[in-house]
Amino acid sequence: MPLTLKISQGTIDIPIEKYKGIALAVSGGIDSATLLYIMSEYIHENNLNTQIYALTVPNKTDSASGYHAQLVIEFVKRKFPVYIHHTIKSTIFDGGNKNAVIEKWVKELLLADKIQCEMNGVTANPKDPSFKFVQPKNPYVKPLIAREGKPKKYKRIGELDLHFPFANIDKQGISEITELKNITTKLLLITKSCTSPVYYHCGECWWCQERTWGFDIKYQQIQNRQEKTLPKTTQQKLHEKKMKLTKPTKDNILKI
Repeated sequence: MPLTLKISQGTIDIPIEKYKGIALAVSGGIDSATLLYIMSEYIHENNLNTQIYALTVPNKTDSASGYHAQLVIEFVKRKFPVYIHHTIKSTIFDGGNKNAVIEKWVKELLLADKIQCEMNGVTANPKDPSFKFVQPKNPYVKPLIAREGKPKKYKRIGELDLHFPFANIDKQGISEITELKNITTKLLLITKSCTSPVYYHCGECWWCQERTWGFDIKYQQIQNRQEKTLPKTTQQKLHEKKMKLTKPTKDNILKI
């Protein structure tokens, strides 16, 4: 049976059991981190020999992605002893195209008969009208056009199966999954969505606003639940984490 998760935005089905090798771009962001986690959990719990080939491609707008991706992979491997082969191919200095690098890497793995499938953790843009984007003063990386509408969750190109299990869910859907798996706080701490070259979380770009919108309510619930029993020093630390990760201001932005 495939990996199946039911959330308020629909049912997620991932047929991991069909494949011996799966390629996955791990960006260091929370979407691909969540996908890697649930895939690894399923592989481990079902005693599968499926191997995951993870690729991270740092570029000028996401130079720290390799660092955050490694944090994610180490966290997942400590939880589930599965085979994850991690490769980093940087385009920071040569200005190469990120998608082209990923496509070439996938083709090489396919020709070497190491994979039969590519998983992609791309999500939909926010669906709920509660997301109110405020145009930032500084330039920012705009949301992907591919996230609009209702993209297909599966397609086949030649001998390769491509799956987009999160294609029709947004950040609040990802938040539901991380809550189900009890990994929300951990992933918020080790992942990065912001594309600012200076700040960990600028709080102004589209990606920061989406992340804040998707996880703010959950973070508040976690904090309120823990504040009832934790000592004041720990409460303060939780508050600082929340301020840094979900509601930064000019005075509390955490620099890389």
